[in-house]
Amino acid sequence: MFDQRQEKRQHPRYSFKESASLAPFSTVLYSNTRERSVHAQLQDLSQGGFCLRADRGIKRDQVVRCELSLPGIPVPIPTLMRVRWSLKIRQGYLIGMQFVI
Repeated sequence: MFDQRQEKRQHPRYSFKESASLAPFSTVLYSNTRERSVHAQLQDLSQGGFCLRADRGIKRDQVVRCELSLPGIPVPIPTLMRVRWSLKIRQGYLIGMQFVI
């Protein structure tokens, strides 16, 4: 029988939830008809992608430019990401991002 709670992740995650108050904000740049930006905090990171907590969602499958800010690293890391999912939560959105390689 298929267990719907089965872990779908291919890579282990490194969580930033405990240090959320210390984690810097990352920036996601995307375009619908004009360029927009979302400021979000990193929730977890893996070899395949990361999860962000943001004040608004981004459309699934959209390719976006990110400036990923990590604790202890003085400059943001530019990355190209695909939005895998966006989930509305009580205080904003969780957004799953996959590295585009």
